[in-house]
Amino acid sequence: MRWAASQLGSPLRYLQIAQGNGWFTSKLTYDFVLPAILATICAAAVLYFSLPLRLYSETGLIPGVINLLNLLIAFFIAALAAVATFDRPGLDDPLKGEPATMKRKKKSGVIVDHILTHRQFVCYLFGFLSFASVSLLIGLYGFRLVGPPQWLDGDLSISLVQAELHLKPVIKAVGIWIFFFVLSQIVITTLLGIYFLCDRLQFLDDQAD
Repeated sequence: MRWAASQLGSPLRYLQIAQGNGWFTSKLTYDFVLPAILATICAAAVLYFSLPLRLYSETGLIPGVINLLNLLIAFFIAALAAVATFDRPGLDDPLKGEPATMKRKKKSGVIVDHILTHRQFVCYLFGFLSFASVSLLIGLYGFRLVGPPQWLDGDLSISLVQAELHLKPVIKAVGIWIFFFVLSQIVITTLLGIYFLCDRLQFLDDQAD
């Protein structure tokens, strides 16, 4: 089972790609920092202004996200197939500027830092987008199919030393933040992928970084 999970979850290796140093001057900015900031802002706005997400409705934010994901998944897979099979000089050269590396295990068992080419990096990028979009879509459809959890109808709380913590608002806030974090990751990584398709891959012969 471990090998099956490793193969099916291989698109998530995109998050293991390292490029640059520091949280605000590397690939981590696109992968985690910006999505976390956007997710926090959006979740805070939804909770503060009591904005409805309409998870179980036919119209609203989440139904709109579902419709958008249905379109984007096809685009991501088509872009992945195109980049994986496209024949162009320079596409299999290492990324210019700061190298993008991924830890890979050789047959001998030694783990080394593998420098990615333009093709490998962009393929991992659109593979991750496909995986994240399908996962989010399945999750949203799953919640809509099951319906509102019955255990949330009651007053969930736990007693602490000097206070009582109500769990319903905490569970709701965490769920909303996770939703916006994954959605923000998809949006930001999509913009990064568009940048590579319309700019970086069009100037592979340019000597400038």
